[in-house]
Amino acid sequence: MITTNKAHCSQKEIPLIFVHKGNTPYLSYALMHAYFFNKEADIFLLGDKSNCNVPYATHNFIDQYSASAKKFEKVYEHLSSNHYEYELLCLQRWFIINEFIKEKQIEHFLCLDSDVLLYCNVKDVFSDFLSCDFTICGGYTPNVTLFSNKSLEKFCGYLMDLYTNPVYLTRLRKCYRDFVDSQTPGGICDMTAFYHYQTDVSVNIKELSDIQNDYYFDANINESDGFETENGLKKIYWLNNIPYGKTEKEGTLIRFCALHFQGTSKRQIKDYLLNKRLQRPHWICLKVKSFFRRRKDRP
Repeated sequence: MITTNKAHCSQKEIPLIFVHKGNTPYLSYALMHAYFFNKEADIFLLGDKSNCNVPYATHNFIDQYSASAKKFEKVYEHLSSNHYEYELLCLQRWFIINEFIKEKQIEHFLCLDSDVLLYCNVKDVFSDFLSCDFTICGGYTPNVTLFSNKSLEKFCGYLMDLYTNPVYLTRLRKCYRDFVDSQTPGGICDMTAFYHYQTDVSVNIKELSDIQNDYYFDANINESDGFETENGLKKIYWLNNIPYGKTEKEGTLIRFCALHFQGTSKRQIKDYLLNKRLQRPHWICLKVKSFFRRRKDRP
């Protein structure tokens, strides 16, 4: 159970922001869930022409807020086996959001990845963390990230430093060389920046994936992170239509406030949806039961 401070009732709603190019099916699911749990909050999608009609969010075009992102592109050095455009946008989005919140005069906001399903009211949880530089999941994953306007400005300045300061850039290149030498896919990404920020700039960070809390924000549903797993994903226990995970050691049930469907798990995001009454649709329950029954029947 999430402990709610009564003072939160007098605080204003925290806006939710998504940045996404393209109109992939999971985007609409993420926006829908964010809306179901946060109907009083502003929900913004910074996107492109292909997703300008997606419901549950106010759409704004990325191109209108890309001046500083284009400046960053001039200094960006691609150090990853992943696609250039993908990694660049993951970093540019913070500059895009920074311009957007300046225009809209937004003081605090929560940025969500477009493959995250939210299962909580943002004001109830995040009002206690407004003094932090940002929130993070799993040490360095910015899939559910609270920022203030001041801390985001500072973080964008740090991103520019990472690619212009010779000391920082040498460190990034060495890190990528380790990936190459070990033949490990991946490389330098925005998670790298969030990781190093915590040693280079500030430790005023709130970790959301702490198994000691009475709630948990998932960094990657494909990873155990100390919870029971089933078929390669965290095993979910549904209690009153809210997902819980059970810890491997103590067997404690902990509420999941968000699930992150990273990588190929995006294909299964629909099976974790709630309807507008915040209930699991009957067809999903039948589908999941049938799926696991078939797996058990296999020789």
